[in-house]
Amino acid sequence: MKQVFPLQPISRGTFALLLGAAGTFLIPVIALWCVPGAQGGGAIAATVVFLGLASLFAWFAVTQRRSAVIVTTRDVTLNIPIYGRRMALDRLIPDSLGKVTMKEPDRYRLTLRTNGLSVPGYQVGWFRTQAAGRVLAAVSGNDLVVWQTRDDYGVVVSAQDGDRLIEALRSRGTVPYESG
Repeated sequence: MKQVFPLQPISRGTFALLLGAAGTFLIPVIALWCVPGAQGGGAIAATVVFLGLASLFAWFAVTQRRSAVIVTTRDVTLNIPIYGRRMALDRLIPDSLGKVTMKEPDRYRLTLRTNGLSVPGYQVGWFRTQAAGRVLAAVSGNDLVVWQTRDDYGVVVSAQDGDRLIEALRSRGTVPYESG
């Protein structure tokens, strides 16, 4: 049985910020192709890079609204842009499951982004924390569900229904993982 727990959607302001960033990368492309004689190999390479960056920011904005944590009998899947992953439930440390808020994040205060995206109202990717070490984060709201894994990293997500997510992870975490 599969349970899907949607993540908190980003605010309209954050959505607009990400789309604005995407639009900002289009400006050099337009300027480059409007300058007479600038259309050479370098212009093509710059166009590919800027269009790629514009697409990436737009993709973050659109796909975040479909982000979720999916819990099955064997694993938990983080369905988030770029950094999504599947973890076997036996890799989760059940005693570490909990809820914190952005106002009082305790050990899970994100202090350093090591690989990811961090804009006001949305953090996704790998971060260092104040005291919990390395975490995979998908933070778009105030209420956070946190847990540690046996693989030397934690997870921080903004689930819409954090209590049900914790309940599902705890109840499924008691079932031993069978490979195959």
